[in-house]
Formats: sequence, structure tokens, C-alpha cells
Amino acid sequence: MEEENKALQTERVYANIVGCEVTTFDFTFIFGSKRVSSKNDKILPEEVVSEVIMSPQQAKAFALMLSNNLRQYEKSFGVINLDPNPSEVESTAAKA
Repeated sequence: MEEENKALQTERVYANIVGCEVTTFDFTFIFGSKRVSSKNDKILPEEVVSEVIMSPQQAKAFALMLSNNLRQYEKSFGVINLDPNPSEVESTAAKA
């Protein structure tokens, strides 16, 4: 019963951008959303939806897990093509 309550309390968020801040003691991943206005196709400001703070060791384990899962995904479904807008890719990479 207690596990069911925990599952109901878990918040899920959608993020289409992520940044990373690093200190000696931790990594902070800042997840956000950026969307395009349906009225004039203008990109609206970013909204921070969640921050996740990890120790360097946990961040490295997370990076390895993510890398392994991406490799498996591409093996199953094909290469993931990054956004064709080079400035958007460079902007995201610069934040990481």
C-alpha cells in the first residue's frame, strides 16, 4: 500500500532542453521546456521545470547508463538525428 502511494506522488515532467552546472561537490541538471508560439512561430522563453542534483559519482553512473541506453535504442530503432538547426544543437551543447 505504501509503495502505491509513493508511485502516485511521483511527478513526471517533460523537458526538451537541459543545462548542467558543475561544482567540486555536485552536478546540477536543469531541465526545462522551450516551445514555439502557434500564432507567429516565435520561440517562447525557457521555463525551468525541474532541477536534479547529483554527486559526481552518481552523475558519472547516470552518464554511463544513458550512453548504454542510447546505444541500445539506436541499435533497435536507428540513429537519432539531432535537431537540424545547428544553432539549437550548439546552444544545447554549450550548456552541458
